[in-house]
Amino acid sequence: MKRILLLAGLSFLFFTISEAQSYDYPSPVTTSLGLSGASDTTVWSLFSNPSGLSSVRKPVGGIGYHNAFGIQALSARTAFVAIPTKYLNPGLSYIKYGDKLFNFQFFSVSAARAVSPKLSMGLRFNFLSRYIHGADNQNTFLVDAGLSYSASGQVRIALFSRNPSGARLAGNYNEQKLPSSLAAACIVRLSPEFFLTADITHHEELSRQTYALGLDMRVHRVASLRGAIAAKPVRLAFGSTLYWQNIGVNFSANYHDTLGFSSTAGITFAFGQMEGGID
Repeated sequence: MKRILLLAGLSFLFFTISEAQSYDYPSPVTTSLGLSGASDTTVWSLFSNPSGLSSVRKPVGGIGYHNAFGIQALSARTAFVAIPTKYLNPGLSYIKYGDKLFNFQFFSVSAARAVSPKLSMGLRFNFLSRYIHGADNQNTFLVDAGLSYSASGQVRIALFSRNPSGARLAGNYNEQKLPSSLAAACIVRLSPEFFLTADITHHEELSRQTYALGLDMRVHRVASLRGAIAAKPVRLAFGSTLYWQNIGVNFSANYHDTLGFSSTAGITFAFGQMEGGID
């Protein structure tokens, strides 16, 4: 009986939180700010729009930690690497979300390519494994896709589709539809150091939209600052990146109007000068 009550409680907690939190690792430069992630052009696009990998010019590795709403059981850890080549920019990532009683593990392979000077495309293939204490593991495959188009030197349009097939996990206790969404973003370069991003995300499983507006500014050669506001649900967010030689330290936090604060941190190491977007 205790085991049944525990699993019921965990299921209720995770499925309720899922309306405000995806089970993967949020990019600290976009997704964790409440943005869709479609606009990402850094190595963190491994966790958002995979087409952004086409902007990465040097091999990069990193680790990250995310905590949702101060709940340890809703934390996520990741390790990743991206190694650009002449013809294709591939990347590998591993994510563990949850704790020893209830968790998700993602193993992802991403690839991106600039098919023209203005157009980049990318795919991400995910193997997802769900573990519930005392129950059989459930596994499935998911595919995400994205593209980015430079309409001009100042304006870029990006699209990103997460789990367009609507993959599900079916277990002994329930069937869970995994998050599925379609996002569009418009990124305007107001100056060499200042970017404005506006995007909209349609969440298929929730039948609603999220609207977001973000600012990204390089305030110094070793520092960038970010801010964003999102609605439905309302979130206010801020973030920063510090650079030291080949190391980038990212931090972001957002406030959910009902559930409270979430934070994300990550460290990257580039084998060469840091390049690609505003990392």
